[in-house]
Amino acid sequence: MKGDYSETYWCKKGKHEDLRTAIQELIPTEGKVKSPTKNRALERFRIAANCYYDLYNNGLCNRARSFARVFGFGAFTLMAGSRKTGGYTITQPLIDRTETKMDEIILAAYAEQSCEKLISHNEVQFGHWNGGKFTPCNKIHPGQLVQNCAKRLLHSAS
Repeated sequence: MKGDYSETYWCKKGKHEDLRTAIQELIPTEGKVKSPTKNRALERFRIAANCYYDLYNNGLCNRARSFARVFGFGAFTLMAGSRKTGGYTITQPLIDRTETKMDEIILAAYAEQSCEKLISHNEVQFGHWNGGKFTPCNKIHPGQLVQNCAKRLLHSAS
């Protein structure tokens, strides 16, 4: 049984295709992203995109272990067939689970990059209103801001 992947990122019709396109532009043509320790979610997206490509283009012949690490599950457990019978077939449960995980990875990378830009351009201010007057408070850690942005994006996307 072969799955329907017509509404996937592979066909450029994923749930967050516009966000995927935006963050894909930040990925170098080869090698890791700039400052992978600082840009962890973007680096994870880079690795996931490579694994995703290998899944649909090569049946994970090249990146099966990396796929399991980044997506959190082994794809072969959800594929039909075996090497003995001439190969594996991508099933609907594999497509669905992969797309759901890719959604999460894309949202996290987008949140990380969007929030980092806001922080670096000082466009985000924290504080409180008291008697109609805004009092700035810069006691929030940038990492916490990224987590907050990711939570808001995840919430707004569902």
